[in-house]
Amino acid sequence: MTDLNEVRGDDRAIDDCAVRWAAKRISGDFNKSDELKLREWLNEDPHHARAFEEYLAIAEAGALAGAVSGMQEPANDQTAPVIAAPRRAWLIGAPAVAASLFAAFFMLAPMQEAPSQGERFATSKGETRDFPLPDGSVVTLNTDSALTFSIENGERHAALERGEAFFDVKRDETRPFVVDAGGARATVLGTTFTVRKKPDEAVIHVLSGVVAVRASTDTPNAAGVRLEHGQQVTVASTGSLSGVDRFNPGVVATWRHGYLYFDNTPLKRVVDDLNRYFEPQIELEDDALGDAPVSGRIELDNQDVAIRAISVALSLNTDHSNSGKIIFRADE
Repeated sequence: MTDLNEVRGDDRAIDDCAVRWAAKRISGDFNKSDELKLREWLNEDPHHARAFEEYLAIAEAGALAGAVSGMQEPANDQTAPVIAAPRRAWLIGAPAVAASLFAAFFMLAPMQEAPSQGERFATSKGETRDFPLPDGSVVTLNTDSALTFSIENGERHAALERGEAFFDVKRDETRPFVVDAGGARATVLGTTFTVRKKPDEAVIHVLSGVVAVRASTDTPNAAGVRLEHGQQVTVASTGSLSGVDRFNPGVVATWRHGYLYFDNTPLKRVVDDLNRYFEPQIELEDDALGDAPVSGRIELDNQDVAIRAISVALSLNTDHSNSGKIIFRADE
């Protein structure tokens, strides 16, 4: 019986072991002994960790079970999964399986079901609103946001046209939930996360569960990452991905509760965020003011209160321009 960690060396062997570890990890009987063996293998080579993370994301999307259906657990040995077919045949087939797994994750085979009519949801400036989706999920749209949603070819699909959305996805292992936003594509089974579409990038924050993110390109194995609770990534419209960063879940998506929370955030960015909600628009008289740090909670139900809070905190004066905009000035 071949132990999972006996397979190492070239790329095919790494793929083979990563696939089997991913299947074992989600099999339901992954124990402490398995975890120690997995960590040993992951620590041997950075390529091991990368391969495992990729295949684990695929496995959690429900694609792995079908792609490696020949993998069985013998009744007399619960320490590691083995392949029913001969070892040599599995190694020869590993590259093809690897390719099919990537393809299956992001382009699952069509299922026999009637497609739903695409529905469009939108909010106006200053409005946030919950929208129940036909699959039982709920999307909350932030100010001035819009998306379309449909169910087709075994996939739940949301296209974020503009703005920001919070997704509370009902788990369905047979139909992945896919969000496209500019240059980014996020795929989940059931979790909570936010997607904000900006002019040149999209930002994804994961609040629970696992989200696989890659660039929205026609390349099946486009660069991608696997995000967990408290992790974020930015995807440029050109397809490039930032590094995975941590964030404080307590300060993300607070707009759902009627306020924004800032922690040493430059005033320029605070103004940009508030201008998404308020009219008249806010401007800085001097760009140098934009670096002033702002910390605290700003309510979104009253622009005058928000303006006064910032003015007092930073000792700024406010005025109205001829065009009706609110101007922050340094206190003379």
